[in-house]
Parts: sequence; structure tokens; C-alpha cells
Amino acid sequence: MTLPSLYIDRKEYTPEDHYIFISYSHKDADIVYNDLNKLFELGVKFWYDRGLEVGSDLWYTQIERRIRDPRCVAVVFYLSPHVFASESIEKEIALLKTDDGSLKSYFSVNIGNKNTTELFDETSQLNDEERARRNSKRTRLISETFDDDYPFVGRSADANDMSHISTLYEKLRKWNITTEQNAQDLELVGYEFLHHTVNSNGIRTVMFGQYPQSEIKMFSIWKKDLVPLPKNYYRRGDELYKFKNGKYFRVEPISWRVMKYEDKTLYLLSEKCLDCREYHSIPKMVYWEETEIRNWLNNEFYNIAFNETEKALMEKIDDDYVTLPLIEDLTSADLTFDTTFNITPTRESLPTDYAMEQGAYSGPSGTCYWWYKLPYGNASLSSFVYDNGGLLNYSGAFRTMIRLDLKAADKI
Repeated sequence: MTLPSLYIDRKEYTPEDHYIFISYSHKDADIVYNDLNKLFELGVKFWYDRGLEVGSDLWYTQIERRIRDPRCVAVVFYLSPHVFASESIEKEIALLKTDDGSLKSYFSVNIGNKNTTELFDETSQLNDEERARRNSKRTRLISETFDDDYPFVGRSADANDMSHISTLYEKLRKWNITTEQNAQDLELVGYEFLHHTVNSNGIRTVMFGQYPQSEIKMFSIWKKDLVPLPKNYYRRGDELYKFKNGKYFRVEPISWRVMKYEDKTLYLLSEKCLDCREYHSIPKMVYWEETEIRNWLNNEFYNIAFNETEKALMEKIDDDYVTLPLIEDLTSADLTFDTTFNITPTRESLPTDYAMEQGAYSGPSGTCYWWYKLPYGNASLSSFVYDNGGLLNYSGAFRTMIRLDLKAADKI
């Protein structure tokens, strides 16, 4: 069991920061701590009792100070059958009344997704010691404070079930106890298949689809286990490989930079250059819609990289499921890029081993040249991002751009 950190103990915390107070029974620590660890990751500021002796002078002093503090904007009560045997909840409810007679904001997270009456009915299953600590005064106080018509956030009794976190967070957001960045991160809770992370540079990434990437030394002893598939693919156990020019490349999940997130829609750009192809083989002025690379991205690449479930989440950008970014995208601060044409690490990208085998060119630092999209231009001298992030005209590998509709994921 991991004790959650306290945001209000961190150096970043200032006297202007608001926080929420967490009320809970230590008997429910496994469940509550899992929630708090997740909320901490999302930037929620909170305080909770981390092992003080309930009922002691130190306990009451700390509890009173933390709830009475004007920076405490709300109290969240985790309710379960155990709270009916807890003396602490009586004092914490009493502290909700402020000096001017009004009540501090509060709501409850009900473990087992049950109302107060249903939780009390389950106290018959408590051990003898806890049942003996029940009393009618406390039961009446809890029942009146959280009557059966009082709205609550339902939480599974399974400590590892995080399906309620989005609902809980939405209730917390109105008290300004976190940042919009964290709000966006939280929206991805419940979409664990995306494996959402934040790298050391603060860039958010997700994993989606798969494509040949890392070269693998295929030892002779392994080759006997390879099962041939169409188009020079091979399967060995649960892994898939692409055979190219006498080399094997493992098919791996694609890492995508989150360029923008709004209204449950993700705008993604592959972190690495995935492949290398000609923009258009005929040297002439050409519209994007006519280019060979656009046709290849929306047919062969699209069908290789994404399965049918993944395709169901993809929305078209203009008329393409897979596209290249425009220069307007690559100079937009809103999409995480430098706004000038200058050299910048915000546009640098490493090629995969497979892209290098396909002909990608990389500079001294290992980063490579990659295409961006021209609505209309010279197909033999189209535009690309230089290996150091500058914007010029040449040829190169490519990073793909897609859009995901997470509302569609809710229906699957």
C-alpha cells in the first residue's frame, strides 16, 4: 500500500493554493489511497490524515486546522460501513460549520456505490469491536448529513477499479484545485489502452496502432519458430516481424505526441519518423489530393498500422484518415511547436530502424529529414523539416498525423 504524497507539502504549493480535505476510515485505506495516488498524478491538491492517532489532541488540532483553513475549499467524505463505527467523522462533520454559520462545501464518495441507508445496513457485517462502537447519535448525524437523496460519487468496492475517477475529478475541478493541463490528462483516464504518459520535456504521448520499427537480430535458433504471413511478415509467438533486405524488424506500438486535445478529440503526430517514401514520383506541380504519398498513407499504411477496432476511433482530417502536418501546424504554439522557421528541438524527430532501412536520411545528431504537407507544390522539391528542426525544401521520411474520437471509444 503506497501512501499518497501531499501536494500542499510540496515546494510548489503557495499560500494562494486551494486544496480539498479527505475524510475517510483507516479501514478503507487501500481504496482511498489508490484514488489519492491517481488524483495526485493528475495534479489535485489535497490533505489527508496519514496515520495520526484518531481522537488524540494532535489529531484534532491537525484536523481542525486543515478544515478551518480558508484555503480548504471542500471536504470529501469517503463513506463505507466503517464510518458508522468511527468517532472522527462526527468531529469532521461538526467542523464543516464556518465562523459565520455557513457550511463549507462537501460531498461524499460512497464505497460500493450505495446510499447511506444501504451502507448502514451493511454494518451488521462488521466485526464485534466495530459493531460495538456504533451509536444512534452518530448514525443519525451521518444519515442527516448524507441523506438518501443527497448526490454522491459512486465508487466500486474493488480498490483497483478507477472507473469513477473522471466523475470525481469533474466535481473537484470547479474549486480550482488543479490546472487545465491536468484536466486534459484526466480526460484520458478510462482510456488505458492508449497508455498515456508525459515525458521529461512535458510532452504528452499515447500509444496507438503498430508498425515495423526496431531491427531485431534474428538468431538461427529462432528462425525455425517463424510462421510466414503475407507481404513478408512473420509471426513468432505473440510477436510480429517484417522481413526487409535480409533484416527483421519488430512490429511495435506507435508512440504519438498529443498535439491538441479538446472535446474528447485527440490530434496526434507520430513521435518518430516511421517510414520513408517519395512524395510523388512524377516531378510536376501537384495538389496534395493527387500525391502518391497521400494515397499510400490512406491505403497501405492505414491498413497495416491499424486494426478494425482502432479504425473505428479515427476521424478524418479534411478528407484523410492519415495525413502529414501542414506548416501551420508545425509553427503553432497551441500544438506544442516553435512558432518560427528557425532551428528548434520542438520539431526534431528520430527515425526508426525501419525508416532508416527504407532510405531515411539522418544528420549528425541522429534526427532526420521529414515531410510536411503542401496543399499544392512541386512534387520533386516538396517541403520538409530539417534534421535540426528547421523548415526547408527537400525530400525525407515522414511522421504521420491522425485524429481520434474518444467518444467513439465509449460506445465500443
